[in-house]
Amino acid sequence: MASKGQSLTVQYVAWDTSANAGKTGDVGNHTLRWVKDGTSAAPDNSPSEVDATNAPGIYKLTLTADECNCWVGTLCGKSSTSNVSIMPLTVTFEQLPTAAPAASGGLITRGTGTGQLQVYSGAVRLDLTQSVGLFSSPALGWYISNTSAIYTNTTGAAQRAAVGLASANLDAQIGGLDLLLDAIKAKTDKIPASPAAVGSEMSLAEDAITAATFADNAIAAVVIAAEAANKLADHIRRRKQASVEASNDGDELSLSSQYGAIQQMQNANTTAAADKLTVKKTDDTALGTLATTDSSGADPMTGISNPQDA
Repeated sequence: MASKGQSLTVQYVAWDTSANAGKTGDVGNHTLRWVKDGTSAAPDNSPSEVDATNAPGIYKLTLTADECNCWVGTLCGKSSTSNVSIMPLTVTFEQLPTAAPAASGGLITRGTGTGQLQVYSGAVRLDLTQSVGLFSSPALGWYISNTSAIYTNTTGAAQRAAVGLASANLDAQIGGLDLLLDAIKAKTDKIPASPAAVGSEMSLAEDAITAATFADNAIAAVVIAAEAANKLADHIRRRKQASVEASNDGDELSLSSQYGAIQQMQNANTTAAADKLTVKKTDDTALGTLATTDSSGADPMTGISNPQDA
């Protein structure tokens, strides 16, 4: 197989059809063409006869490297001599190394010499100690320094010892890694399949944020914008007492809460029980009572007990 881009000497035949034999001494009558990947041109060099006595009709031509820089070439032409034909010769080229096998720039060969591939137990052995400058980390440096020990020791136990494995049971060796991967998976499983892009709105599932989610001082005053704080305040102040009563969040309903103070102002009386201020819920059921202090003077009631004492 010819190498692409490398000078090549080819032989062709001049055939005398009348004598049915090779034609000798005819080189001066040959007009040749070299068809290079479909393009015809006259060769750079001139042909010559090989051996008129022992190889009649055989001629040769040296093709230049540039002329061989193709995939398919055909040498053809004609002779001015009557009844003499130039037999076409086609050459195919491959992109092959031009150096000798195992030499620099040549094909890699199997063996134990420099530049050869060494096969160990059916696999190609890589001698990392020859990979100068490619490895610099301590872990790789250790591996390089122990490469010869790994391949020198042919028993399984010796090879495990060379790479730092204490047991043939790989399950035991990677048990710790399994635990680590399980812990990582437990975290990543909580990541949504399609998380919101940076700056986009993100929806949270019900009860996604709980009291335990926030660490102490997790939300500072500077984190909440004034507009957001005002919205929270407006929602709190506009919240109906019935909505507070229907909720199970927070402490139990009591007179000493903000809810209780509001109910004292809007749904309480002193007629339901003597010497007491009866505070009711929005459905007129009793929330609690506060003791009152009466006087026989101009003001029949002089005080109401502290709601925290109720």
